[in-house]
Amino acid sequence: WASMSFKERMYYPSYVENQEYIESKWDKHFGDRLNELVIIGQDLDSEQITSELESCLLNKYELADFLNGEKFTDNWPI
Repeated sequence: WASMSFKERMYYPSYVENQEYIESKWDKHFGDRLNELVIIGQDLDSEQITSELESCLLNKYELADFLNGEKFTDNWPI
């Protein structure tokens, strides 16, 4: 959806029917930011899983650097 103009998106019934939901998840800098992850198992420690996943996110200083055009070093090169 990000590369389409608003006028083009309006031709798609799936967009029109879900427009409010789609736009509520939209970020002005990054566009569509919705990712969903399902973890299935027994006796999982949801707090630990959440903490470890959140540690992968940029902190507010890294995000500011990114928005200012700063480049990052890939710590996991191929």
